[in-house]
Amino acid sequence: MDGAARYEIIDTIAQGDFAAVYRARDRELGREVAIKQIHQQFLADGRQLARYWQEAQLLASLQHPNILTIYDIVRSKGWLILELMQGSLQPAAQSEGIDLDYLRGVLSDSLRALDFLHANGIVHGDIKPSNMLLDSQGRVKLGDFGLARRASNEEGSLLKGTTKYMAPELVSDRFGEAGPASDLYSLGFTAYELMCGNKFDTLFPGLSSFGRDRQIAWMMWHAAADRNLPPIGRVLEGVPPDLTRVIEHLIVKDQSKRCRSA
Repeated sequence: MDGAARYEIIDTIAQGDFAAVYRARDRELGREVAIKQIHQQFLADGRQLARYWQEAQLLASLQHPNILTIYDIVRSKGWLILELMQGSLQPAAQSEGIDLDYLRGVLSDSLRALDFLHANGIVHGDIKPSNMLLDSQGRVKLGDFGLARRASNEEGSLLKGTTKYMAPELVSDRFGEAGPASDLYSLGFTAYELMCGNKFDTLFPGLSSFGRDRQIAWMMWHAAADRNLPPIGRVLEGVPPDLTRVIEHLIVKDQSKRCRSA
């Protein structure tokens, strides 16, 4: 048994603009997997489809305990057969805030994954809570490599990623070139949000001054050198000094002062 017949779709995990993710059963090996399926309209788009298969090839080349595993592809269906995860950190970003001891582990897992990627010349390009996936033991694995690229890629300075978590150099070249440090900024921004949970957006009372379009407003905020997150100690009590230092070092807009490597 091979191809699409090997997999039985059980239910839907997520729906996005570009693809859907399903829970499925591998009939051959008797295990559950995740299937990422590109939407039908993109199967006829040569450029989008090529990028999709490039994501599969890139993911297959990355063997690391904190990076999602790909098992197979089914070209006729536009399927990537992936390791089934238990969820992501997105719900934590919408909660009352993550446990600080657990956040320390989240950062450790994520930094190990980024260190591996960057050592291999790869920039993830879209670090955010929904792309930080959780296995059955609560360990973080980075997923969704649709925007990942080689650090030497000439397209590296093009505007890509999710604007809320976007490093300033992806918006304005006056902050320098985009690269591995851009992933670290996004991770720091994500970590700050996970600590604050659903109160995080209250730290941006002037965001609306950049316009009604939320995506553009986030871009403008990140590109404004005089707009910065407040020191963690002013917002939250009881955050250990070492954790505070790490996160505040990651979210510095000036790359010369930001943590440069995982």
